[in-house]
Amino acid sequence: MSVNRYLAFDLGAGSGRAVLGELSFSGRLKLSEIHRFSNKPVKKNGRLYWDPRGQFEQIKKGLALCAKPGKRIDSAGIDAWGVDFGLLDAKGKLLSDSICYRDSMTEGMPEKLFKKIPRERLYKLTGIQIMRINTVFQLFALAKKNDKALKKAKTLLFIPDLMNYFLTGERAAEFTVATTSQLYNPREKRFSPEIFRGIGVDTSVMPPLARPGNILGNILPAIAKEAGINYGVPVINVASHDTASAVAAIPASGEDFAYISSGSWSLVGYEAKKPCITALSAKLNYTNEGGAEGTFRILKNINGLWMIQEIARNLAKRGRKRSFAELSGLARKSGKAVAVIDTNHPPFLTPCDMPEEIRAYCRKTGQKTPKSEGELVRVVLESLALSYKKALEEITLLRGKRPGRIHIIGGGANNSLLCELTAKATGLPVYAGPAEASSAGNVLIQALASGRLESLEEAREVSRKSFRPKVYLPN
Repeated sequence: MSVNRYLAFDLGAGSGRAVLGELSFSGRLKLSEIHRFSNKPVKKNGRLYWDPRGQFEQIKKGLALCAKPGKRIDSAGIDAWGVDFGLLDAKGKLLSDSICYRDSMTEGMPEKLFKKIPRERLYKLTGIQIMRINTVFQLFALAKKNDKALKKAKTLLFIPDLMNYFLTGERAAEFTVATTSQLYNPREKRFSPEIFRGIGVDTSVMPPLARPGNILGNILPAIAKEAGINYGVPVINVASHDTASAVAAIPASGEDFAYISSGSWSLVGYEAKKPCITALSAKLNYTNEGGAEGTFRILKNINGLWMIQEIARNLAKRGRKRSFAELSGLARKSGKAVAVIDTNHPPFLTPCDMPEEIRAYCRKTGQKTPKSEGELVRVVLESLALSYKKALEEITLLRGKRPGRIHIIGGGANNSLLCELTAKATGLPVYAGPAEASSAGNVLIQALASGRLESLEEAREVSRKSFRPKVYLPN
């Protein structure tokens, strides 16, 4: 076989996709989108839920579309967003749909949990940025209200682990997504009994940990048959957190870089061989999440293009449908931003009338209010660029040296105005791409698991050959 064929399922908090990665023996990777589908939470009984069963039906559809006569799939892998989960009963049945991290259930929960586990102690145990969306606060909220599903639960599976379970029947907590939960102690390399005692949940609900790059099992025969596959297809535990897969695909060499994984969220950070859990990282509220080959992603979670998604959604409700490209074009024409906002201002993190929330923030802070669509988007993009500048200054303090360049990966790599503003704000060259970094990293880790590639550095060399980044210089 002259080409290896790997199937990557990349579930985002807005859309999902099945992507076929074809790795030639010349060391070039070609990605082809086989299937794309909407993936949005829905409101039921006052709560915001995901639809895991519907997500899995789309995964099966992508599998069937990829199964072609004479075109063998070498393996498959699934990555998704972090913190959210499903609960299984003793028979392995999903007890309920998964609550979305943007639900209001966790409002006020951090402060209540800090009475049991002080904030400083929780950070010291996990090295994870304190955010109310974290799994620890979701579980604490469910435990406090004596949630029926939680009381019956025998297994907790994070979203990519849940999809893997549906696909293979195997249960595991993949390392990179498990670390996002604020339940994992990276020093002890296990889920923290102290934290589970504090939230009132038994640690037995957690399955065994699994490192990225191992074979979880084969696709269940019934599912393979339904997809038209008559051979065993291994399912790989890739770096299941989508950002961990994306970082694995950064087309960089050496260590002198920082990255911005830009999608609904902006994750600004650097890669390290050990976690960074210090008084300074606690003060700056930096997180330590797992990466490929045992690395750690030291990063700050910043609100991202979700804000523009919400602006577009609200405009569409008013009969003014605009694409991302159109909104960015209007922002470019609008000139310099009339105001600056705190992108992590709590109302901006949940579904809302984003244009009005931004204007209300500007009025409250004594700034001009953006009036046109272009002015609104310009305020968001310039504020994001300034938040990246602040994060890069913090990273310089944590590392003891300033990065030499920034790699922007994910959907934001396609937004030329955001890339230009980031280069200008930070004073660093910006290398943009690949936009489909999560899918690329997913495929590359499958190639590592199969022995086709031998190291993370070799995987990034493939990325450099295959995806030429666009360079934006500061001015």
